[in-house]
Amino acid sequence: AMMRQNDIDMIIAINTLVPESEFDASSMFGELRELYPEKPILVVFLGSSEEDGKRWFKALEKQKIPCYDSVERAIKSASALSRYSLWLKRKEKV
Repeated sequence: AMMRQNDIDMIIAINTLVPESEFDASSMFGELRELYPEKPILVVFLGSSEEDGKRWFKALEKQKIPCYDSVERAIKSASALSRYSLWLKRKEKV
């Protein structure tokens, strides 16, 4: 529902996972990427094992969905994306 809102520019999904999780991140976030290709999706995985983390990161990065192992890194990336978007909009006006 949030992806449809015009006042939402991007999504940062923060996931806390446990080793027993059968969470299919690739399917869920991939579907959102297909439905809303114009909106950036950034994904954070907290609490995953190294093996699971690598698997999820690899699957999502194939779909051009950036993954992070800390909220701080995702926020810094979101800030950079926002600044870049503003720069592009100013450049288009010139």
